[in-house]
Formats: sequence, C-alpha cells, structure tokens
Amino acid sequence: MCRLMVYKGESGVLMADLLTHPPRSIITQSYASRERLQGNTNGDGFGVGWYVPSSPPDPVEERGKNESREEERDADGGKPCVFTSITPAWNNMNLSRLAKTISSPLIFAHVRAAIPGMMVTEANCHPFQFGRFLFMHNGHIAEFSKISRKARNSLSDQLYNFLQGTTDSELIFAIFLNQIQDFNK
Repeated sequence: MCRLMVYKGESGVLMADLLTHPPRSIITQSYASRERLQGNTNGDGFGVGWYVPSSPPDPVEERGKNESREEERDADGGKPCVFTSITPAWNNMNLSRLAKTISSPLIFAHVRAAIPGMMVTEANCHPFQFGRFLFMHNGHIAEFSKISRKARNSLSDQLYNFLQGTTDSELIFAIFLNQIQDFNK
C-alpha cells in the first residue's frame, strides 16, 4: 500500500521538516516501514504538492505591466505546485533540494507501492492536481477493471480528457470533481 501525509497549518512549515528530517518521516517509511505487511518498500514513485501562500504584488515590479499579465497572475494564484517522479523518494536529489527550500501551510506527500500489474509511470504518481484541487488516495478499488469503463464514461468531457494515468485513484478524483458544479472556480 501507498503511504501519504498531509500538513495543514496556520503558518508555513519547511517541507524537509515533514518529509526528510524526522526519524519516522514519510521518506524513511518508504524504505524502512515497520508496519507494512507485504513487501518492505514504497519505491514505485512519489509525489509532493503544496500551495504557495498568496502575497500582494510588488507595486514597483507591477508598474507598467498591462492588465492581461495581472489577470494571468490572478487566474493562477490558487493553483498548487506538484512534483512527481517514478524514482524512489529516498533516492531523488531534486526532492531533497526542494524540501530544504520550500515552505507552505498546506503540503501533500505520497510514496507509492504499485499493486502488481499497475504501470509505474509519472501519470500514476499522486497527488493528482486539477485546478485548485489536490487529491491522494491509499488503497484500491476491488475489481476496478470491471467498473472502470462505465465510471470513465460517466464523466464530463473535460474530466474525461483530464485523465492521464491508469489508477483507480485518479478516476476517483475525477468522479469527485464531476460531482462539484463549480470546480473551475
């Protein structure tokens, strides 16, 4: 099974203080889990997502810029950042470097242990992002192959085209978004 963690706080926390520094961090658990019943690693990829706290624009920097740039910034202001890889989290130097410099009040982290037969691709690494939403899931839907086609066909065109991977988790996320009438806001 995968492992995940979420931090939500009033102020930002350094990502490394959650992912790498603690003795039982999610990165440590990905290769040295004491509780895991089958296998002992979560080495089929990882992902981390975070929200950048919004800050007012610098008036000096903004002077002379046109309105379309301001609208572009406002439109992207609520979107989270996501970094995924199919390498094991414990062996990814970019993750270590990012974790030492990024601070956020809302962080999602996921280390993956793919079920047998599930492709190991970046498109299957969590968290999944759509607009301002992030999503992670632990576990699997029994007999997923029997319901996948019908579930995919129930989605709006926009959400059907959003799907890139082959996991039940990404499909669950799309089904959830399909139930929200104003997910684009």
